[in-house]
Amino acid sequence: METIQRSWVAPVTASPKRGDLWFSIFYNTTSKTNYMKLEDFQELVNELKFISNRHDSLLSNGIDLLNFSDNYHKIITMLIKEVYGEGGNDWFGWFCYENDFGEKELGAWDENKNPICYDVKSLWEFLEENKVKNEK
Repeated sequence: METIQRSWVAPVTASPKRGDLWFSIFYNTTSKTNYMKLEDFQELVNELKFISNRHDSLLSNGIDLLNFSDNYHKIITMLIKEVYGEGGNDWFGWFCYENDFGEKELGAWDENKNPICYDVKSLWEFLEENKVKNEK
């Protein structure tokens, strides 16, 4: 059985503190203009990927924590919808789940046939650009 070690644990009951990923996201999304810094977005996606990989590993060993981890996915979905809207959440879900965080190398293109959402940074750029268009 694979041993999984991780030093970061999401605060469940504690209030977010300055410097925390959750504080940064909460502070930025509760201001008048919703945005997420690239670094925070990358950390969010990396943590979600870690949780998904850990869940898959546990599931392959007969341990099903879907009811436990489903709450984290709901929170992340709420956050992404708040920052990027329903359409942004659809793209985020496509990248993370259908495209397995970019590992499946599925392609997506904009109206000018330029590749989009092929890695975390390009996903963030696409979401930020289209969020601004939708807010006008």
